[in-house]
Amino acid sequence: MSIRDERVGFPTAILTRRATHPAPDASRILGAGTRLGFGHGGKNGHVGLTMAVTGPTGEIGISAVTALEREPAVEKIVGMARRPFDPSTHGWTKTIYQQG
Repeated sequence: MSIRDERVGFPTAILTRRATHPAPDASRILGAGTRLGFGHGGKNGHVGLTMAVTGPTGEIGISAVTALEREPAVEKIVGMARRPFDPSTHGWTKTIYQQG
């Protein structure tokens, strides 16, 4: 018989273990300054990320897309919105519109 947490129905031991044993820090495992990559691409080993943002014209979406536009690792941003929008009106060059 296990003791259950009344809030979520999980055994208390599981909740305690998760709280006291967080996931290890990647920099501690790989060494400080190690950058994680997604594989080997192209001649120079660069793989550009494609990011999808829902609601790119909303208050949070504009900030998110603007930050992604500045990120060198991001090659393309797909902005999914109900209504068409022109990414160039925000000065975005990596962003394309996709109805969604």
